[in-house]
Amino acid sequence: MLLSQGSGSWFSVIAFVVLLVLGIVTLRSVRKDTRAFEARHGADAGVQNPVT
Repeated sequence: MLLSQGSGSWFSVIAFVVLLVLGIVTLRSVRKDTRAFEARHGADAGVQNPVT
């Protein structure tokens, strides 16, 4: 149980939650920016094909 393991485990849980929230916020922001870019320039804008 977390209460019996000391403050280190609480720090780990808090750090995990903070990083999870930060990741979700960043992902939402990137998706919003991508949708705005595609609305301005078209869905295929920025797509690069490999040189063969």
